Amino acid sequence: MSDTDRREKSTYDCDFSKNSASLKRCRKIYTITFLIYAVFSFTYVFASAYFILFFVYPIHVLIVEGIIFKAGYFALAFFGSYCRNNKLAVCAPPVIFLSCIFNDAGQEMIHFGLNDLYLPISIGVAVVTVLNNKEYLRLEQQPGFPYFNERFEKQKFDKTQFEIKSPVELAADERKKTESDNMDDISEIMQSRINDLNSDPDENNDSGQMNDI
Repeated sequence: MSDTDRREKSTYDCDFSKNSASLKRCRKIYTITFLIYAVFSFTYVFASAYFILFFVYPIHVLIVEGIIFKAGYFALAFFGSYCRNNKLAVCAPPVIFLSCIFNDAGQEMIHFGLNDLYLPISIGVAVVTVLNNKEYLRLEQQPGFPYFNERFEKQKFDKTQFEIKSPVELAADERKKTESDNMDDISEIMQSRINDLNSDPDENNDSGQMNDI
């Protein structure tokens, strides 16, 4: 192996290592952000359900602000990460903002004050999700995704090369197919002539009698 080949192989291995580390970091960030908005959303939903069942508060306010808005936020944040969709991820924080505005109708409900904390958290999670999605989408375009393993890529390359026929092999197959078609045509012609000779025996006999006369 020449020095150039060694340098190229070293660079290839280095890229695989960097991409593999980046992919692991992306997946770890997805896990952390999922836990953040899942715990936030479901805690808020259960808290709202608890207040609906055991306290005398405007039920329509609790349902809209505490359940619908928070469930909507969770759906947007989750699919923004799971589907690598930045538009959904960016739309998640405005849902919390709308929840804060709607909360003005129910200031007496103490647990709704948590919106003041959740809004900046949701914005931070959205920013992290967008950046993480961009990095993940970049990694998807890199050779070796999602394994980034040189041995696996070599095996895949060898399999592909084995399945692909060279021009010489393709020409040989085409020649064999042409020869086979020609033999079939010759066989059909010979069989047709034999059938013609055997099809009218009476006519052959009459022709022989006329020759005798």
